[in-house]
Amino acid sequence: MLSIKYIRQNEDIVMQSLKSKKSEIDLSIILNFDKQRRDIIQEADLMKANRNTVSELIATKKKNSENADNEITNMRKVSESIKALDVKLKDVTNKLNDLLMYVPNIVHHSVPLGMNPDENIVIREWGEKPNENLNYNDHLKICNELDLVDFVRASKMSGSGFPLYKGLGAKLERSLINYMLDFHIQKHNYSELLPPFLTTRDATTTTGQLPKFEEDMYHIPSDDLFCIPTAEVPVTNLYNNEILSEKHLPLKYVAFSACFRREAGSYGKETHGLLRVHQFNKVELVKFVKPENSYNELELLLKDAEEIL
Repeated sequence: MLSIKYIRQNEDIVMQSLKSKKSEIDLSIILNFDKQRRDIIQEADLMKANRNTVSELIATKKKNSENADNEITNMRKVSESIKALDVKLKDVTNKLNDLLMYVPNIVHHSVPLGMNPDENIVIREWGEKPNENLNYNDHLKICNELDLVDFVRASKMSGSGFPLYKGLGAKLERSLINYMLDFHIQKHNYSELLPPFLTTRDATTTTGQLPKFEEDMYHIPSDDLFCIPTAEVPVTNLYNNEILSEKHLPLKYVAFSACFRREAGSYGKETHGLLRVHQFNKVELVKFVKPENSYNELELLLKDAEEIL
């Protein structure tokens, strides 16, 4: 989440980034709430300072057996005003934080802007492209012919969108998971984690899934827990509310997890076969690094992931 201080000091940059993403977020509303919040804090601080001064005066008058009724009456009124401001501050802060949750990250200066996929820029290519004149079997036909996945029987268990891997299909899935884990552990020195598949609302908010994507997540209301959409959620929360020493960075983790996504509103060719299913397996890479090294570390992480392919 972008801090309100960053948004306040870089309004033009944030505004341009929102435009490039065709975001409908009104930055003026956010900045207005921010101003209200700071004004309330300033007013409350002045009142509290005045209350402290008058409290000392009251104590002095009582010590000298002088009448302090007027000061006491006024301070009661000031205390009530401070309480009212605290309530108002909490309300404005909550509204501000709710809006900030929806502000997307800034587009990096290296990213070209375009209106459609035709304006995408090819960074690099690897291998030979398929011959467009040949009629290739798609993955679903191959799965059916080799009896690797059974969607019909899976629907009896969980409804549509949940694959049932069978025989060599199950073995292939398990083998790929093991291969990827061992590859990154042995070759790239990642440490392995096997995280919980359910996370709290706070943990899921940390990585930005909530509140924006709540409708696309499986939720257990009785415990207010969420089925993870990626191992990134629990792994990113590994050091939540802890302070790490720079000398231990970077910390590199690889984690397998099942992933759950409702994919609300998804339809069409993008949901064919094993594409955009509600449950899938994934091996995730996560790094904890110094901010000034983050882009270099991201490129190294990308290289590690590409080596699998």
